[in-house]
Amino acid sequence: MVTSSSEFAKPIRHTDAAKSVNRVLKDWYARSQEARAKGAPSAWVMASTPPEILEAFDIQAVFPENYGAVSASRGQAVHYINIAESEGYSPSICSYCRNTLGYIQERQQLKAEPPDAPLGGMGDPSMLLSVSLCCDIRIKWFQTLATRYLKVPIHIMESLNPPYGLDMTDERIKKHYIDVALAELRSLVAFLEEQTGRKLDERRLKQVIANSLVARRLLYQTYQLRKAVPSPMPSEDAFACVVPYLYMRGTSFAVDFYQKLHEEVKERVEKRIAVIPEERYRILWVGMPPWFNMGIFNYLESLGTVSAIESQYYMGTPIEVDPEKGLQALAEIAWLRSVEQHRQGAEIAPEQSGPSGDVAGLPVSLVESFARDYKVHGIIVHLVQSCRIISFGQAHYKNVLRERLNLPMLSLESDMSDPRLWNDTEIKGHIKLFIDVLGQRKGTTAVKQ
Repeated sequence: MVTSSSEFAKPIRHTDAAKSVNRVLKDWYARSQEARAKGAPSAWVMASTPPEILEAFDIQAVFPENYGAVSASRGQAVHYINIAESEGYSPSICSYCRNTLGYIQERQQLKAEPPDAPLGGMGDPSMLLSVSLCCDIRIKWFQTLATRYLKVPIHIMESLNPPYGLDMTDERIKKHYIDVALAELRSLVAFLEEQTGRKLDERRLKQVIANSLVARRLLYQTYQLRKAVPSPMPSEDAFACVVPYLYMRGTSFAVDFYQKLHEEVKERVEKRIAVIPEERYRILWVGMPPWFNMGIFNYLESLGTVSAIESQYYMGTPIEVDPEKGLQALAEIAWLRSVEQHRQGAEIAPEQSGPSGDVAGLPVSLVESFARDYKVHGIIVHLVQSCRIISFGQAHYKNVLRERLNLPMLSLESDMSDPRLWNDTEIKGHIKLFIDVLGQRKGTTAVKQ
Protein backbone atom coordinates (compact mmCIF):
# COMPACT_ATOMS: atom_id res chain seq x y z
CA MET A 1 0.00 0.00 0.00
CA VAL A 2 1.36 3.43 -0.95
CA THR A 3 1.45 5.95 1.88
CA SER A 4 2.12 9.65 1.59
CA SER A 5 4.59 11.63 3.69
CA SER A 6 3.28 14.91 5.05
CA GLU A 7 4.65 18.17 3.75
CA PHE A 8 8.02 19.10 5.29
CA ALA A 9 8.41 15.72 6.92
CA LYS A 10 11.47 14.51 8.80
CA PRO A 11 13.43 11.69 7.17
CA ILE A 12 13.42 8.17 8.49
CA ARG A 13 17.08 7.23 8.90
CA HIS A 14 18.01 3.64 8.11
CA THR A 15 21.53 3.29 9.52
CA ASP A 16 22.61 3.74 13.12
CA ALA A 17 25.36 6.10 11.96
CA ALA A 18 22.88 8.42 10.25
CA LYS A 19 20.60 8.31 13.29
CA SER A 20 23.49 9.54 15.45
CA VAL A 21 24.22 12.67 13.39
CA ASN A 22 21.68 14.85 15.19
CA ARG A 23 23.51 14.14 18.43
CA VAL A 24 26.84 14.80 16.71
CA LEU A 25 25.61 18.23 15.60
CA LYS A 26 24.22 19.09 19.04
CA ASP A 27 27.50 18.18 20.71
CA TRP A 28 29.50 20.08 18.10
CA TYR A 29 27.54 23.32 18.57
CA ALA A 30 27.60 22.87 22.36
CA ARG A 31 31.40 22.55 22.34
CA SER A 32 31.66 25.70 20.28
CA GLN A 33 29.43 27.61 22.69
CA GLU A 34 31.43 26.37 25.69
CA ALA A 35 34.70 27.40 24.05
CA ARG A 36 33.40 30.90 23.30
CA ALA A 37 32.23 31.26 26.89
CA LYS A 38 35.78 30.52 28.02
CA GLY A 39 37.25 33.07 25.59
CA ALA A 40 38.77 30.49 23.24
CA PRO A 41 39.27 31.44 19.57
CA SER A 42 36.17 30.79 17.50
CA ALA A 43 35.40 31.24 13.84
CA TRP A 44 32.59 31.25 11.35
CA VAL A 45 33.98 29.24 8.48
CA MET A 46 33.10 28.61 4.86
CA ALA A 47 33.25 24.96 3.79
CA SER A 48 36.44 24.03 1.89
CA THR A 49 38.59 25.94 4.36
CA PRO A 50 40.85 23.03 5.41
CA PRO A 51 39.34 21.57 8.60
CA GLU A 52 42.70 19.93 9.28
CA ILE A 53 44.30 23.30 9.98
CA LEU A 54 41.41 24.42 12.17
CA GLU A 55 41.73 21.23 14.21
CA ALA A 56 45.50 21.68 14.58
CA PHE A 57 44.89 25.17 16.00
CA ASP A 58 42.00 24.07 18.27
CA ILE A 59 39.76 26.61 16.54
CA GLN A 60 36.11 26.07 17.45
CA ALA A 61 34.44 26.44 14.07
CA VAL A 62 30.83 26.97 13.08
CA PHE A 63 29.87 26.74 9.41
CA PRO A 64 27.02 29.09 8.39
CA GLU A 65 26.28 26.90 5.36
CA ASN A 66 25.63 24.00 7.71
CA TYR A 67 23.58 26.29 9.93
CA GLY A 68 21.42 27.12 6.93
CA ALA A 69 20.68 23.42 6.48
CA VAL A 70 20.11 23.00 10.23
CA SER A 71 17.72 25.97 10.31
CA ALA A 72 15.81 24.60 7.32
CA SER A 73 15.52 21.13 8.81
CA ARG A 74 14.13 22.61 12.03
CA GLY A 75 11.63 24.91 10.34
CA GLN A 76 13.38 28.17 11.29
CA ALA A 77 14.94 29.21 7.98
CA VAL A 78 11.92 31.11 6.64
CA HIS A 79 11.92 33.37 9.70
CA TYR A 80 15.55 34.38 9.16
CA ILE A 81 15.18 34.60 5.38
CA ASN A 82 12.22 36.97 5.76
CA ILE A 83 14.25 39.23 8.06
CA ALA A 84 17.07 39.38 5.50
CA GLU A 85 14.70 40.15 2.63
CA SER A 86 12.98 42.88 4.68
CA GLU A 87 16.40 44.55 4.81
CA GLY A 88 16.59 44.55 1.01
CA TYR A 89 18.54 41.38 0.32
CA SER A 90 17.31 39.79 -2.90
CA PRO A 91 15.39 36.49 -2.87
CA SER A 92 17.74 35.35 -5.64
CA ILE A 93 20.69 35.34 -3.22
CA CYS A 94 21.78 31.99 -1.79
CA SER A 95 19.25 30.98 0.86
CA TYR A 96 22.07 29.86 3.19
CA CYS A 97 23.40 33.40 3.01
CA ARG A 98 19.98 34.96 3.64
CA ASN A 99 19.51 32.63 6.60
CA THR A 100 22.78 33.89 8.11
CA LEU A 101 22.01 37.55 7.46
CA GLY A 102 18.56 37.25 9.04
CA TYR A 103 19.94 35.35 12.00
CA ILE A 104 22.72 37.88 12.74
CA GLN A 105 20.32 40.82 12.41
CA GLU A 106 17.88 39.33 14.92
CA ARG A 107 20.75 38.38 17.22
CA GLN A 108 22.10 41.92 17.23
CA GLN A 109 18.68 43.48 17.71
CA LEU A 110 18.03 41.26 20.73
CA LYS A 111 21.65 41.52 21.94
CA ALA A 112 21.33 37.83 22.69
CA GLU A 113 20.76 34.56 20.91
CA PRO A 114 17.28 34.43 19.35
CA PRO A 115 15.07 32.25 21.57
CA ASP A 116 14.25 29.89 18.70
CA ALA A 117 17.78 29.67 17.28
CA PRO A 118 18.41 26.03 16.33
CA LEU A 119 21.05 24.25 18.43
CA GLY A 120 21.50 27.35 20.59
CA GLY A 121 22.73 29.55 17.74
CA MET A 122 26.13 30.28 16.22
CA GLY A 123 27.26 32.91 18.74
CA ASP A 124 29.76 35.67 18.05
CA PRO A 125 32.91 34.61 16.19
CA SER A 126 36.32 36.13 16.79
CA MET A 127 37.18 35.77 13.08
CA LEU A 128 35.74 34.84 9.69
CA LEU A 129 37.38 32.36 7.31
CA SER A 130 36.19 32.04 3.73
CA VAL A 131 37.37 30.62 0.43
CA SER A 132 36.73 31.54 -3.19
CA LEU A 133 35.62 28.06 -4.28
CA CYS A 134 32.35 27.83 -6.21
CA CYS A 135 30.78 31.27 -6.33
CA ASP A 136 31.03 34.98 -5.67
CA ILE A 137 28.57 34.82 -2.78
CA ARG A 138 31.11 32.89 -0.69
CA ILE A 139 33.27 36.03 -0.74
CA LYS A 140 30.63 38.79 -0.60
CA TRP A 141 28.63 37.01 2.11
CA PHE A 142 31.51 37.07 4.58
CA GLN A 143 32.68 40.50 3.51
CA THR A 144 29.19 41.79 4.33
CA LEU A 145 29.31 40.11 7.74
CA ALA A 146 32.77 41.51 8.49
CA THR A 147 32.02 45.09 7.49
CA ARG A 148 28.36 45.57 8.39
CA TYR A 149 27.58 43.28 11.29
CA LEU A 150 30.47 41.66 13.14
CA LYS A 151 33.52 43.92 12.73
CA VAL A 152 35.95 41.02 13.11
CA PRO A 153 39.05 40.06 11.07
CA ILE A 154 38.42 38.12 7.88
CA HIS A 155 40.66 35.88 5.81
CA ILE A 156 39.77 34.63 2.33
CA MET A 157 41.67 31.81 0.61
CA GLU A 158 41.91 31.42 -3.14
CA SER A 159 41.08 28.16 -4.92
CA LEU A 160 43.23 26.45 -7.51
CA ASN A 161 42.14 27.38 -11.04
CA PRO A 162 44.05 25.33 -13.62
CA PRO A 163 42.09 25.98 -16.85
CA TYR A 164 40.33 23.21 -18.72
CA GLY A 165 42.55 21.55 -21.34
CA LEU A 166 45.78 22.12 -19.42
CA ASP A 167 48.41 19.36 -19.56
CA MET A 168 48.09 18.15 -15.96
CA THR A 169 51.03 15.74 -16.42
CA ASP A 170 53.48 18.58 -17.00
CA GLU A 171 55.77 18.69 -13.93
CA ARG A 172 56.23 22.46 -14.29
CA ILE A 173 52.47 23.01 -14.12
CA LYS A 174 52.20 20.64 -11.17
CA LYS A 175 54.91 22.53 -9.27
CA HIS A 176 53.29 25.89 -10.03
CA TYR A 177 49.87 24.94 -8.68
CA ILE A 178 51.20 23.11 -5.65
CA ASP A 179 53.25 26.21 -4.86
CA VAL A 180 50.12 28.35 -5.25
CA ALA A 181 48.15 26.10 -2.91
CA LEU A 182 51.00 26.04 -0.40
CA ALA A 183 51.22 29.82 -0.39
CA GLU A 184 47.47 30.06 0.35
CA LEU A 185 47.79 27.55 3.20
CA ARG A 186 50.74 29.41 4.69
CA SER A 187 48.77 32.65 4.49
CA LEU A 188 45.92 31.05 6.45
CA VAL A 189 48.36 29.70 9.05
CA ALA A 190 49.97 33.13 9.46
CA PHE A 191 46.53 34.70 9.94
CA LEU A 192 45.53 32.11 12.56
CA GLU A 193 48.84 32.48 14.39
CA GLU A 194 48.24 36.22 14.60
CA GLN A 195 44.64 35.81 15.80
CA THR A 196 45.32 33.06 18.34
CA GLY A 197 48.78 34.10 19.51
CA ARG A 198 49.93 30.49 18.99
CA LYS A 199 52.24 28.84 16.51
CA LEU A 200 51.00 25.99 14.37
CA ASP A 201 51.64 22.64 16.07
CA GLU A 202 53.36 20.84 13.20
CA ARG A 203 53.29 17.44 14.93
CA ARG A 204 49.57 17.67 15.55
CA LEU A 205 48.91 18.81 12.00
CA LYS A 206 50.61 15.69 10.64
CA GLN A 207 48.44 13.44 12.80
CA VAL A 208 45.32 15.36 11.79
CA ILE A 209 46.19 14.93 8.10
CA ALA A 210 46.74 11.21 8.66
CA ASN A 211 43.27 10.99 10.25
CA SER A 212 41.80 12.93 7.34
CA LEU A 213 43.22 10.51 4.78
CA VAL A 214 41.83 7.52 6.68
CA ALA A 215 38.38 9.14 6.99
CA ARG A 216 38.31 9.89 3.26
CA ARG A 217 39.30 6.30 2.41
CA LEU A 218 36.69 4.77 4.72
CA LEU A 219 33.91 6.96 3.35
CA TYR A 220 34.89 6.11 -0.23
CA GLN A 221 34.88 2.40 0.58
CA THR A 222 31.42 2.77 2.12
CA TYR A 223 30.16 4.37 -1.09
CA GLN A 224 31.49 1.36 -3.01
CA LEU A 225 29.43 -0.92 -0.76
CA ARG A 226 26.34 1.10 -1.63
CA LYS A 227 26.44 -0.36 -5.14
CA ALA A 228 24.86 -3.52 -3.72
CA VAL A 229 21.32 -4.52 -4.67
CA PRO A 230 19.15 -4.09 -2.66
CA SER A 231 20.45 -0.74 -1.45
CA PRO A 232 21.96 -0.91 2.07
CA MET A 233 22.11 2.87 2.58
CA PRO A 234 20.02 5.57 0.85
CA SER A 235 20.77 9.17 -0.02
CA GLU A 236 18.96 10.62 3.01
CA ASP A 237 21.42 8.74 5.23
CA ALA A 238 24.40 9.76 3.11
CA PHE A 239 23.42 13.44 3.30
CA ALA A 240 23.50 13.15 7.10
CA CYS A 241 26.69 11.11 7.30
CA VAL A 242 28.71 13.62 5.28
CA VAL A 243 28.77 16.04 8.24
CA PRO A 244 31.95 14.70 9.92
CA TYR A 245 33.72 14.55 6.55
CA LEU A 246 32.97 18.14 5.59
CA TYR A 247 33.67 19.75 8.93
CA MET A 248 35.77 17.51 11.20
CA ARG A 249 37.48 14.88 9.08
CA GLY A 250 40.89 15.39 10.67
CA THR A 251 39.61 14.33 14.08
CA SER A 252 39.85 10.88 15.62
CA PHE A 253 36.07 11.10 16.02
CA ALA A 254 35.64 11.24 12.23
CA VAL A 255 37.84 8.17 11.79
CA ASP A 256 35.81 6.25 14.38
CA PHE A 257 32.53 7.44 12.84
CA TYR A 258 33.43 6.28 9.34
CA GLN A 259 34.92 3.03 10.58
CA LYS A 260 31.61 2.22 12.29
CA LEU A 261 29.62 3.38 9.24
CA HIS A 262 31.70 1.16 6.96
CA GLU A 263 31.28 -1.85 9.22
CA GLU A 264 27.55 -1.24 9.51
CA VAL A 265 26.97 -0.92 5.76
CA LYS A 266 29.20 -3.94 5.08
CA GLU A 267 27.10 -6.01 7.49
CA ARG A 268 23.90 -4.78 5.85
CA VAL A 269 25.23 -5.86 2.45
CA GLU A 270 26.30 -9.28 3.73
CA LYS A 271 22.94 -9.87 5.43
CA ARG A 272 20.98 -8.26 2.57
CA ILE A 273 19.39 -5.75 4.94
CA ALA A 274 17.55 -3.44 2.57
CA VAL A 275 16.34 0.12 2.95
CA ILE A 276 12.82 -1.00 2.08
CA PRO A 277 11.37 -4.54 2.07
CA GLU A 278 10.65 -4.56 -1.65
CA GLU A 279 13.04 -2.44 -3.73
CA ARG A 280 11.38 -1.96 -7.09
CA TYR A 281 13.37 0.96 -8.45
CA ARG A 282 16.67 2.72 -7.81
CA ILE A 283 17.34 6.35 -8.67
CA LEU A 284 20.28 8.74 -8.82
CA TRP A 285 19.66 12.08 -7.11
CA VAL A 286 21.47 14.98 -8.80
CA GLY A 287 21.88 18.22 -6.84
CA MET A 288 21.38 19.31 -3.26
CA PRO A 289 18.49 17.99 -1.18
CA PRO A 290 15.62 20.07 0.23
CA TRP A 291 16.80 20.19 3.84
CA PHE A 292 13.40 21.41 5.03
CA ASN A 293 11.70 18.30 3.59
CA MET A 294 14.08 15.35 3.67
CA GLY A 295 10.96 13.24 4.13
CA ILE A 296 10.58 13.41 0.33
CA PHE A 297 12.99 10.47 0.20
CA ASN A 298 10.65 8.51 2.43
CA TYR A 299 7.84 9.37 0.03
CA LEU A 300 9.91 7.84 -2.76
CA GLU A 301 10.43 4.75 -0.62
CA SER A 302 6.69 4.47 -0.05
CA LEU A 303 6.51 4.08 -3.83
CA GLY A 304 9.06 1.27 -3.80
CA THR A 305 11.91 3.55 -4.89
CA VAL A 306 15.28 4.09 -3.21
CA SER A 307 17.71 6.91 -3.95
CA ALA A 308 20.70 4.59 -4.17
CA ILE A 309 23.31 7.28 -4.90
CA GLU A 310 23.62 11.06 -5.14
CA SER A 311 25.97 13.44 -6.93
CA GLN A 312 26.31 16.00 -4.14
CA TYR A 313 29.18 15.93 -1.63
CA TYR A 314 31.16 13.26 -3.49
CA MET A 315 34.58 13.04 -1.81
CA GLY A 316 36.48 11.61 -4.76
CA THR A 317 38.75 8.59 -4.83
CA PRO A 318 41.19 8.08 -1.93
CA ILE A 319 44.22 10.34 -2.14
CA GLU A 320 47.59 9.05 -0.98
CA VAL A 321 50.10 11.62 0.22
CA ASP A 322 52.65 11.58 3.02
CA PRO A 323 51.09 13.29 6.06
CA GLU A 324 54.58 13.92 7.42
CA LYS A 325 54.88 16.66 4.80
CA GLY A 326 52.40 18.78 6.75
CA LEU A 327 51.18 21.78 4.78
CA GLN A 328 52.86 20.41 1.67
CA ALA A 329 50.64 17.32 1.95
CA LEU A 330 47.50 19.49 2.03
CA ALA A 331 48.71 21.38 -1.05
CA GLU A 332 49.26 18.08 -2.84
CA ILE A 333 45.75 16.92 -1.93
CA ALA A 334 44.26 20.04 -3.54
CA TRP A 335 46.36 19.49 -6.66
CA LEU A 336 45.57 15.76 -6.96
CA ARG A 337 41.85 16.41 -6.63
CA SER A 338 42.10 18.94 -9.45
CA VAL A 339 44.01 16.41 -11.55
CA GLU A 340 41.25 13.88 -10.96
CA GLN A 341 38.64 16.36 -12.18
CA HIS A 342 40.56 17.07 -15.37
CA ARG A 343 41.21 13.38 -16.02
CA GLN A 344 37.49 12.69 -15.84
CA GLY A 345 36.82 15.41 -18.37
CA ALA A 346 34.82 17.87 -16.32
CA GLU A 347 32.72 20.23 -18.41
CA ILE A 348 31.24 22.03 -15.40
CA ALA A 349 33.68 24.27 -13.51
CA PRO A 350 36.63 21.94 -14.21
CA GLU A 351 39.19 24.45 -12.97
CA GLN A 352 37.78 24.79 -9.45
CA SER A 353 39.53 22.85 -6.70
CA GLY A 354 39.29 24.12 -3.15
CA PRO A 355 42.15 24.29 -0.64
CA SER A 356 40.80 21.23 1.15
CA GLY A 357 40.37 19.14 -2.02
CA ASP A 358 36.70 19.92 -2.58
CA VAL A 359 35.44 20.60 -6.09
CA ALA A 360 32.69 22.78 -7.49
CA GLY A 361 30.99 20.46 -9.98
CA LEU A 362 31.22 16.86 -11.10
CA PRO A 363 31.98 15.86 -14.70
CA VAL A 364 29.08 14.31 -16.57
CA SER A 365 31.18 11.18 -17.15
CA LEU A 366 31.37 10.64 -13.39
CA VAL A 367 27.63 11.13 -12.94
CA GLU A 368 27.12 8.67 -15.81
CA SER A 369 29.34 6.13 -14.04
CA PHE A 370 27.22 6.55 -10.89
CA ALA A 371 24.11 5.67 -12.90
CA ARG A 372 25.76 2.57 -14.30
CA ASP A 373 27.64 1.36 -11.22
CA TYR A 374 24.64 1.77 -8.93
CA LYS A 375 22.27 0.23 -11.52
CA VAL A 376 19.68 2.97 -11.37
CA HIS A 377 16.37 2.94 -13.24
CA GLY A 378 16.02 6.71 -13.42
CA ILE A 379 17.47 10.07 -12.43
CA ILE A 380 15.93 12.93 -10.44
CA VAL A 381 17.57 16.33 -10.94
CA HIS A 382 16.85 18.85 -8.18
CA LEU A 383 17.33 22.38 -9.49
CA VAL A 384 18.03 24.63 -6.51
CA GLN A 385 16.92 28.11 -7.51
CA SER A 386 19.13 30.09 -5.12
CA CYS A 387 22.36 28.15 -5.72
CA ARG A 388 23.67 28.95 -9.17
CA ILE A 389 26.88 26.93 -8.92
CA ILE A 390 25.05 23.68 -8.12
CA SER A 391 22.25 24.21 -10.64
CA PHE A 392 24.59 25.44 -13.37
CA GLY A 393 25.14 22.63 -15.88
CA GLN A 394 22.21 20.47 -14.81
CA ALA A 395 20.53 20.91 -18.18
CA HIS A 396 23.77 19.71 -19.77
CA TYR A 397 23.78 16.68 -17.45
CA LYS A 398 20.25 15.83 -18.53
CA ASN A 399 20.94 16.21 -22.25
CA VAL A 400 24.08 14.10 -22.23
CA LEU A 401 22.81 11.43 -19.85
CA ARG A 402 19.53 11.07 -21.75
CA GLU A 403 21.50 10.40 -24.91
CA ARG A 404 23.99 8.01 -23.32
CA LEU A 405 21.77 6.11 -20.91
CA ASN A 406 18.25 6.27 -22.28
CA LEU A 407 16.82 6.48 -18.78
CA PRO A 408 13.78 8.43 -17.55
CA MET A 409 14.65 11.72 -15.90
CA LEU A 410 12.66 14.08 -13.74
CA SER A 411 13.46 17.71 -12.97
CA LEU A 412 12.23 19.24 -9.72
CA GLU A 413 12.60 22.92 -8.83
CA SER A 414 12.71 24.30 -5.32
CA ASP A 415 15.53 25.20 -2.96
CA MET A 416 17.88 23.73 -0.38
CA SER A 417 16.63 25.76 2.60
CA ASP A 418 13.78 28.05 1.47
CA PRO A 419 10.54 26.04 1.69
CA ARG A 420 8.52 28.85 0.12
CA LEU A 421 9.67 27.50 -3.25
CA TRP A 422 8.29 24.02 -2.54
CA ASN A 423 4.89 22.97 -3.87
CA ASP A 424 4.19 19.67 -2.12
CA THR A 425 1.18 18.59 -4.18
CA GLU A 426 2.80 19.47 -7.49
CA ILE A 427 6.17 17.89 -6.72
CA LYS A 428 4.68 14.68 -5.38
CA GLY A 429 2.43 14.53 -8.42
CA HIS A 430 5.46 14.74 -10.69
CA ILE A 431 7.24 12.07 -8.66
CA LYS A 432 4.24 9.73 -8.84
CA LEU A 433 4.06 10.10 -12.63
CA PHE A 434 7.82 9.52 -12.83
CA ILE A 435 7.51 6.28 -10.86
CA ASP A 436 4.70 5.21 -13.19
CA VAL A 437 7.10 5.69 -16.11
CA LEU A 438 9.71 3.59 -14.32
CA GLY A 439 7.06 0.89 -13.96
CA GLN A 440 6.40 0.93 -17.70
CA ARG A 441 10.12 0.41 -18.29
CA LYS A 442 10.62 -2.08 -15.46
CA GLY A 443 13.85 -4.02 -15.83
CA THR A 444 15.64 -1.25 -17.69
CA THR A 445 18.60 -0.04 -15.62
CA ALA A 446 21.83 1.77 -16.31
CA VAL A 447 24.48 -0.95 -16.27
CA LYS A 448 28.06 -1.08 -17.45
CA GLN A 449 28.38 -1.89 -21.12
